Amino acid sequence: MLKRLKLNVSNACGIAWWDGALAVTQSDPKRLLRVDPETGAVLKEVALDHMDDVIGLAKVNGSFWIGDGFMCTASVVNPDTGENRWMGIGACGPIDGAFDGEGVWFCHFWAPVVTRSALDGKLMEWGEAPLGGNCNGLAWDGKRLWALDAKGGRICAIQRATRQ
Repeated sequence: MLKRLKLNVSNACGIAWWDGALAVTQSDPKRLLRVDPETGAVLKEVALDHMDDVIGLAKVNGSFWIGDGFMCTASVVNPDTGENRWMGIGACGPIDGAFDGEGVWFCHFWAPVVTRSALDGKLMEWGEAPLGGNCNGLAWDGKRLWALDAKGGRICAIQRATRQ
């Protein structure tokens, strides 16, 4: 562990980067927070009152795709204006996602799958969730997709299985 930061919010459920700071989703109260990575101070708050069950997020260009566990879809939120719109993402129960420059990957809690959706919400591809279905989050490093196994305490680089 390189650094430990005291987060002065409860019920945090997602994390991403936001213009040199951390983006954190909070389930209760439902908010998107911009957090200083040095101090933990909340720099900005965006209300997510239109959502039922905030469960995760992915940074996509200038917006955040925030998973809603009740609606089983994502809300696309502009952090500057607070404007939002619903986006279907091809499966239900989106947890933390990852933007790969062309599509948005999500792992899902209702089904042991990962999906990749186009920026218009159309399903691009899907597959069985890695890590025995214990995929709790995804990250894209520019070359590979990484999966979080919170239950197993590991983070793994993953790739598509070859067809047989």
